[in-house]
Amino acid sequence: MSHSFPAADNPGDGGTAPHFLLGQVSDNKTRKGSERIYDFDVYNDLGTDKDVRPVLGGSSEYPYPRRLRTGRGLYPGTEYEERALISPWVTPDDTFSDAKVQSVTRILAFVGTVLRAVIKRSPKGKEHFESLGEIAALYNPGAPKTPGAAAFAGDGAPVTQQLLAALQDPDILISALEDIRSDAKDAASAFASDVDDVEKAGLAVLGLLIDALQDILAGQNPVGIVAITSKDDISALEAKGSALFQAVRDEYGARAVMGDFCRKVLKLAAFRLVAIRDCTISAGEGGRQLEGKSLEELTTGPGQPRLFYVDYAPDALLPYLARVRDTYQDRALHAGRVLLHLSDAGDLLPVAIELKSDPDELFIAYTPKSGEALWLLAKTVFSSIDSGIHQLITHFLNTHAASEPFLIAARRQLSEMHPIHRLVVPHYRYTLTINSLARALLIQFDGVIESAFSPGKFSLEISSKLYADWRFDKQALPENLRSRNLLDSKGELVVGNYPYGEDGLLLWESAEKFHEKYVSLYYTSDADVAGDSELQGWWEDVRQKGHPDIKEGWPDLNTKQDLVFVLTTLAWIPMSHSAVNFDQYDYSGYMPNRPSLIAKPMPIPGSGDYERLTFLKVDSKEFEKLLLSYLSNKEATLSVMAALLLLSTHSNEELYITDPPALSGWLTDKKAVALQNEYVADVKSRVETAIAERNAARAARPGGLPYTVLIPSPPPKQRGGLTSQGVVPSVSI
Repeated sequence: MSHSFPAADNPGDGGTAPHFLLGQVSDNKTRKGSERIYDFDVYNDLGTDKDVRPVLGGSSEYPYPRRLRTGRGLYPGTEYEERALISPWVTPDDTFSDAKVQSVTRILAFVGTVLRAVIKRSPKGKEHFESLGEIAALYNPGAPKTPGAAAFAGDGAPVTQQLLAALQDPDILISALEDIRSDAKDAASAFASDVDDVEKAGLAVLGLLIDALQDILAGQNPVGIVAITSKDDISALEAKGSALFQAVRDEYGARAVMGDFCRKVLKLAAFRLVAIRDCTISAGEGGRQLEGKSLEELTTGPGQPRLFYVDYAPDALLPYLARVRDTYQDRALHAGRVLLHLSDAGDLLPVAIELKSDPDELFIAYTPKSGEALWLLAKTVFSSIDSGIHQLITHFLNTHAASEPFLIAARRQLSEMHPIHRLVVPHYRYTLTINSLARALLIQFDGVIESAFSPGKFSLEISSKLYADWRFDKQALPENLRSRNLLDSKGELVVGNYPYGEDGLLLWESAEKFHEKYVSLYYTSDADVAGDSELQGWWEDVRQKGHPDIKEGWPDLNTKQDLVFVLTTLAWIPMSHSAVNFDQYDYSGYMPNRPSLIAKPMPIPGSGDYERLTFLKVDSKEFEKLLLSYLSNKEATLSVMAALLLLSTHSNEELYITDPPALSGWLTDKKAVALQNEYVADVKSRVETAIAERNAARAARPGGLPYTVLIPSPPPKQRGGLTSQGVVPSVSI
């Protein structure tokens, strides 16, 4: 290297060689114990020799990031690595602490194996729920008193707490699922503050069903929305076969009508299902117009964009609609898009949704004029698509799988005393271990993802297909926002009331300033960056061995600014993980909000259900029963509920970006520690103050909610638990 680093950063190896043993081995010996061998491998451990899944990574057909190689043997005559019984070997520097093992590993093993085995023993696990009140009884204490519900709820404790208690006595779940019945009238007592007529409790619970598309800007998956800024955007979607815009023109005429209304929104708070808002938008015709403007006027008018869309119909997904249909009898996979309008009052509401479950058929568009029952079902199906995309792409691929190669390469190429090693490795605290557990217990064949989500056995295969469009530069928040037409040339958001973007940009700006100063502390010129052989070796390893299937989107690493961009992006990815991970249970723990599985295809014109839904009222018992026949069964509901509870929970030994250097252990060089202290102070003062002010304004809006997952610090005196607050600088769960 062309410069030296502070002695305080030198662990004693003189900086002459990487501190860890390079994984340049070609054998298949099983890694074990204290071996520090970091090598890359493909995802060839998701199936078995009998339950085959494609090898992900290493081919144009199935591109994917690389994982840590464990060296387990292959099944005879196959390319598939033998599965670990519980958890694969992980390098000793990256394993869970004892406290983390107790809080995560046993629970994850329980969720991935014991719970599902118990559920499968029940002949009623494949049944659908009979009422929304029955589902609500799983969460709210005090209401259900029937034997099956009591087995879950105990003496008033919600099922989620009982799931954790069942670690010691899983037989609780057997009797619970054998007779999970609840009386909608009894269940209503838990909703006493929200339901006026207890006699209509089961139907009133339906009134609490989330208008799921309301949280596109601030829910668990706020990264899919795209602004329509020109007629060319409309033309591009119509060239893909979109029926959205024509449906709006046909049904409403040139002056489009919104035709939507808000419902109470459900969120899980402290394990209890509660109603947290009731939108006050008028359901009358006068309150539902697009401010008297046509689609074209809204597209080309001055000011912030008014039309938006979310596209979950990529070409790579469409063939899997038929493959799921031909493989399963109890589920249907859909592709879809939604068109949304931002009103003058700042409410983002859907105009039209298009869906299809057959790749050879045209998209069918649904609007509020299709009938309130059909419209609600269309929103629910689209919400389910969003649930799958969130879990497979936004969450696992973009934050977990895509991150792993950066750490492996750092361990292989950067000595421990290297200032960039010191800076980036903490971003991957526990990442290798949690990813290995996910492969062993959640995303493997017949795991929770395959069993409880609509894509089934094709879930990770679809993730691989969509990874083909992954780009490192688009993981940077400003570039991601710009690619979705949400950031202008000045770097400012073009839409208000977008908490993920607003709060995220504050965090990005603070992190970028820190990295600029940090890079300048060790690199005096661009030539220093270009001439740092360890740094260049790390970046080459990432691109050529960690993400070798992706050729576009990699910035050069020749200048100080290049390095600042790379480091800030790597810091942002785990921050974004906090945003898309820690409120999963809030929004998806209650299954009807975001069902992970849709049991049958969305009704199309001419079908019996389509005709029935056209005239049904959403407050009818007939609609409630029909709706539930489309949603996740009991087995899928309970499996996902338990998994999301685990994933959304901060451990008691969690580290946050506002922790001081002495606690986080990032840096030891005095000048670097001073920079980190300065960064922490900025985050805790400027960033947190701005977010607090915004949250007060957000909560004051009709139907508004505070956005807490990007508040940097955890709640006072509560480092762990289901808090939905606190930004973690690593992908650790």
